Parts: sequence; structure tokens; C-alpha cells
Amino acid sequence: MASLVEAAENVKLGAWAGLQPAIIINVQRQPGANVIATVDAIKARLGDRPVASLVDLPAMTDPGTLATMEVLGEMSAAALWEDPLLYALVVAREVNLSLEHGNCDASSFAYTLLGMLFGPILGDYAAAEAFGQLGHALVERDQLDHYRSRVYQL
Repeated sequence: MASLVEAAENVKLGAWAGLQPAIIINVQRQPGANVIATVDAIKARLGDRPVASLVDLPAMTDPGTLATMEVLGEMSAAALWEDPLLYALVVAREVNLSLEHGNCDASSFAYTLLGMLFGPILGDYAAAEAFGQLGHALVERDQLDHYRSRVYQL
């Protein structure tokens, strides 16, 4: 079990944003986590639909899922530096959440990052291009600004 304390246990080791205590999140890849199985789950969830059709998913509205997407989106670069397999799992998890709950700002970035994985790593360059175009289409159509520069950079 765990207990929740609304204070830093050790202020010298705590995280701070200015003078305010912040939250430290430690995310690690679980032993045995399978990137291929996670990507296969995306393919299964997608089914026969073309990737481009995902632009028409409803907007994500669940606050918890939106917060999860935001955290995963912001940590993707750090995950890449820490463990490339963790990075792939983070990106795939974001895409699976989008397929399940609809699109949000972070979805555009996740789709684009997934395209980067599909091409060079999985050898599926057609899917890579389709996911990259999907990320761009979401940013342009829905005027999603938070990840715009990152999506265009990729």
C-alpha cells in the first residue's frame, strides 16, 4: 500500500518549480514489455480503416486520459534518451489511447512519432507516411497549437 503526503519527504531531494514543490514522476519500462505486441495492438484496433480516417475520431474529453496524454507527450524525448524501447512504448501507448478515447493535442504528435517508428524500425514506410500525414492533418484542421512546432519539425 501507499500513503499520500502533500509535502516533499526530503526538501533537498524534492522537485521544485520556482518556489513551489513539484511532482517527480519516475517511469521505467517493465521487464518483458513487448514493443511489437504493442504495435500489433494498434494495428488490430485500427482494423481495415485507413490511417487517414483517424482524423475523424471524436475529441478526447476524459480529463484523466487528457492528462495522461499530456504527460506522455512531454516525456517522449526523455524516454528516447533513457531507453529507446521505453520511447516506443510511450508513443504506442499514446496512439492506443487516442484510438480508444479520441484525438487531442498530443495525438497529433504521437501519430507523427509513431510514423518515425513504423518506417525505419518496422520497415512499413507506407504506414509511416500515413501516420506522419495524419499528425499534420490534425494540427492543421483542428488548429492544435501545443505540439504544432514539434509535428512540423518531424
